[in-house]
Amino acid sequence: MITALSYVKEQNNNWGCWIIGDGEEKQHLQKRTNDYHLRNQILFLGERNDVPSLLQQTDLFILPTLSENQPLSIIEAQLSGLAIIASDVGGIPEMIEDGVTGFLTPIGDSKKLAEKIAFLLHEEKVRKSIGISALEFATHHWSLANAIKQVLCLYHQAIQKKLHE
Repeated sequence: MITALSYVKEQNNNWGCWIIGDGEEKQHLQKRTNDYHLRNQILFLGERNDVPSLLQQTDLFILPTLSENQPLSIIEAQLSGLAIIASDVGGIPEMIEDGVTGFLTPIGDSKKLAEKIAFLLHEEKVRKSIGISALEFATHHWSLANAIKQVLCLYHQAIQKKLHE
C-alpha cells in the first residue's frame, strides 16, 4: 500500500492515510513511509478501540492483504458506508462486488491499487455511490436480525427433517 500511495502522491498531494494496528511489520512500514517521503500523509495510529468512530471520519477504506477469509474490518467499513479497495484474495471477493460495493485489486499490484485509490479520491460521486451500495450490502448480509432469521430457518429445517424421518 505504501508503494501505491507513493504513486498517488505523484498525481495528488491532497490526502491522508491512517494505518491502524500494531503488528510485526510496523517498523518496516514506518521506514518505507520515510523512504517514500510520505511522513506528512501517513499516520500510524497503533492499536485503537474506537475504529467505528475513525471510520466515520474517512472517505475510503483500503485493505491490501495477502490472505484473508472474512475480515471484520471490511464488514465494519461496509457498515460505515465506505467505498472499499481490497485484495482479490480468500473470501474477500464474496464480500465485495467489484465496481459495485468496492474494488478488488490483484495481490501485490501496487500500480492497480494506486489507480483505484486515485480514481476514488478524484471521483467523489462514484466513491459515495459505492459506499451506499456497500452499506446496503452490509445491512442485508451482516445484520443481527438477518443472522437470527437464518439460524431460526436452519432450526426449522432441521426440525422438519426430523419429523419426517
